[in-house]
Amino acid sequence: MVPASIPTTTGPSQLGVQIELLNTTAENGGSPILQYELQYDDGARGTYKSIFTLNPIAIIADGISSGLEYRLRYRAMNFNGWGEMSAIAYIIAAGLPQKPSAPLYISTNSTHAVVQLQPTADDRGGDISAYELYIDEIQTTPSYELVSTAMTMTRTFEFAPPTTATAAEILAWQTLHAGTFAANLVRGKAYRLVTKAVNMIGQSDASEELRIALGGLPAQPTAP
Repeated sequence: MVPASIPTTTGPSQLGVQIELLNTTAENGGSPILQYELQYDDGARGTYKSIFTLNPIAIIADGISSGLEYRLRYRAMNFNGWGEMSAIAYIIAAGLPQKPSAPLYISTNSTHAVVQLQPTADDRGGDISAYELYIDEIQTTPSYELVSTAMTMTRTFEFAPPTTATAAEILAWQTLHAGTFAANLVRGKAYRLVTKAVNMIGQSDASEELRIALGGLPAQPTAP
C-alpha cells in the first residue's frame, strides 16, 4: 500500500477528538482495508500510544485534555500486511465555543446605545479571542451586520448625530460614518442584537437576541 494520508479532524465530539482516516481504493493497495492503527501522543510531545479500529472515523477519548495539541499518525492493514505510517498531523483538542447568552440592555439616548455582552459558559478547549456583536433591523428575513469585534464586554455604538447638531455637524457625522452600519441606523426604529464567541476553531452559534429601540427613555412627566 502507498503511505496513508494525514489524519484530519472532522470536528469536536462530546466523547473526545473525532478523527477521520482515509479509506479509498486508490490507497488500499487493491485489497480491502482490514483495520487501522492510530497513534497519538500525550499532548506534550511524549511517546505514542496506539488504538486499533475497523472504522475510518475514530474517536479518541482516553488521555485527551481540552486545549492541548496532539500529534497523530496512522497506518492501514490489508490482506498483505501493514502499510507505512502517515505523516504526522497536529490537532488541537478543541471545538467551537458554546453560544453566549443574549446581550443585556444597559442604556440608550438620542445618539448612543450601550449593551453588555455575556461570556460563553464553555470555550470547548479553545481560549476565546473575541466576542462579535451583530445588529439587524427587525424583519422577516434576518440580515445581521457586524458592529464590533473585541474582548470588551460593554459596547457603545453611535447611531445618529445629536438633535441639537448644526447642519455642518450633521454633514461631518455622516461623512465620518459613511459606509458603516451606523450610517444606516435610524433613531426611533427597533433593532435586534446577537453575539458570537470566537476561538481558534471558529465562531459559536449566535446568541438569543436582544431587541432595542434606538432612542432615549421618555422624559419625566410633570406632576398631575
